[in-house]
Amino acid sequence: MVSVGQRVKNLLIAIDQLAWTIITLGGGYPDETISSACYRHEQQDYLWAIIARPIIDTIFFWDINHCMESYKSELRRSQSPANRHPEIHV
Repeated sequence: MVSVGQRVKNLLIAIDQLAWTIITLGGGYPDETISSACYRHEQQDYLWAIIARPIIDTIFFWDINHCMESYKSELRRSQSPANRHPEIHV
């Protein structure tokens, strides 16, 4: 059973991913969050990301290195059902 807190988190992540897809007019990775994209683009020296990443990290002050950790989570595919439900074999 999925807790209410996890359901809220899932909805917020989905909204975030949709927002990133809309912002990039479909040019970004559709499964990527804005935080992850900011970190990834900052590593490639995009000015907008160099400005946005510290702002996002400040907003999520309780989550140290939020953007970097979001990027790492994307690489690990931590949000994918196969990683959350070991009984599912893809």
